[in-house]
Amino acid sequence: MNIDYHAGCADLITWENIKKLCPQPCALVELALSNAGLDMDRWLEAVAYDDSSLLYEHAGKDLTDGQVDELMRLFDILNKAFKKATRTGGSCLSLVACFESEVLSRNDAPRGGFFHVEGIYARTPSGKRFRKMYRRVFYVTRG
Repeated sequence: MNIDYHAGCADLITWENIKKLCPQPCALVELALSNAGLDMDRWLEAVAYDDSSLLYEHAGKDLTDGQVDELMRLFDILNKAFKKATRTGGSCLSLVACFESEVLSRNDAPRGGFFHVEGIYARTPSGKRFRKMYRRVFYVTRG
């Protein structure tokens, strides 16, 4: 593979499935994004890169520092609720915010922001219990 390309793999979970497991934190995220004039992709990009300046850049309106801090903290709140909701036996699953801008694969590879699930392999009790809610994909990106 060319040095400008890299392979990626992710266990994706949809926002709809996260909402089934964590309705209250998801409602907080949706409200905060709406109030900020941001979409999910731009929020996940800022969280994935740990770069709150991206929120100021992509917001549909001027944001206060308090709003930006809240948007960045909301991922941790969501992930804590997700871990609690997926706890099975002594294990749980966790969310990772991801963002890919130049995916070159032609299949169902993720584009933009997406949620990757960690804690699945080797099949933990949580990974087994929630295996129908996520899917593993392979993709190639450039850059």
